[in-house]
Amino acid sequence: MNLLLKNKLYNVLAVSRLLNSLGAHIYNLVFVIYAATQFRSTWAISVANIIMVLPTIFSFYMGIQADKTKKKANALFSAALVQTVLFFVMSFLLQSTTIGVFALVCVMNVITDLLSDYSSGLRLPIMQKNLKEDELMEAYSFFQFISCVSGIGGQALGLWLLSLSGNNFSIVAMLNACFFFISGILLYTHKKHLTHDEIEIASSQSIKQQLSDVIDGIKVVFETNASGNLLTTLSCILLMNALGGALGSIYTIYFLDKSLFGMTYGQSLLTINAILIVSMIVGSLTPNDYFAKLSLTKMMICNAMALTGVGVSHLLGLSEFVGVVFLAFSAYIGGKVNPKIDSLLLANTSPELLARTDTLLTMLFTLFLPVGTILFSTLATIHIHLTWGMFAFIGLLATILAVQSQLATEKSKLVSV
Repeated sequence: MNLLLKNKLYNVLAVSRLLNSLGAHIYNLVFVIYAATQFRSTWAISVANIIMVLPTIFSFYMGIQADKTKKKANALFSAALVQTVLFFVMSFLLQSTTIGVFALVCVMNVITDLLSDYSSGLRLPIMQKNLKEDELMEAYSFFQFISCVSGIGGQALGLWLLSLSGNNFSIVAMLNACFFFISGILLYTHKKHLTHDEIEIASSQSIKQQLSDVIDGIKVVFETNASGNLLTTLSCILLMNALGGALGSIYTIYFLDKSLFGMTYGQSLLTINAILIVSMIVGSLTPNDYFAKLSLTKMMICNAMALTGVGVSHLLGLSEFVGVVFLAFSAYIGGKVNPKIDSLLLANTSPELLARTDTLLTMLFTLFLPVGTILFSTLATIHIHLTWGMFAFIGLLATILAVQSQLATEKSKLVSV
């Protein structure tokens, strides 16, 4: 929070990110509701869901384009302007319910999401240039807080607007256009502060070669600052992502036969989601506490042990309070892991590779989330104890990998001494 108040450039980037993120969360929910209510067909909802995840596949390419862009401040403003125009056009298109209009809106939605990925990549060298290394953890922690708050507030605002306007989807698209317009004006008026190191454009390389360069860069970051083995560290993080992403789907089935502190099914789910969100927000807003100062591998150990505790407590039928404590602590540490990884990348990656490196890792983490959901949802339909047993086993495996990474780090330090 101190960084937000004392650093004008970070203040501008944070407000811009809030506007963009809030608009995105409002529109994504409304887009699905539009498909469901206007076409009343499962195929339309399926297409809408696919459209929202489709840009993830191209995020690495957008990262490459962001890295190649020389005048990043101008590009940030231009991207916001294009998004403003697209949502303004969509506000008129959404008044119609023809298949052709739906297809056109889908294409525009993909373009705006790709531009958002592009803009995120453009911001990285600017932050790298203007923030000190010891400020990066705080900077990314607050960004994560913005994502959490805009996710909750955006969906609530979107539903409220639809209810108030009688499902007038055009109003929501127009509001989103206003958000991007304000964000663009804010960036343009502070353009002189959006400085970055001069980018050296490398000679033409194939995607395969560029991917190889990025992987080499990731190895340097993780093996120097996190562990002695990239594969071990990434495997641990991916396993924890799968476990964390699956919790919601597990509880939707678990609470059919159980309850949390005697609550109803809906109240139990609402309470669990509230615990997860609040704990993550608290973790994001405390970037200078004891746990935030731990190394990445020690954070991973804490998170993996907490997730294991969640599985074991439910498997053994321990007090509900025990499971809630483990769950809250896991979300709290989880609110620090991603900012830690982002700060390490920004501190140790060259400006020419920043965006593509960030998007590659984000793509890996994002694509692995559904794996856990599918696995544990399937197991939960067979037997809930089997689900929690597998959850605890994978949590234990992640703990072992995290400990191995920490031991490798300590060993490498001893060798260097």
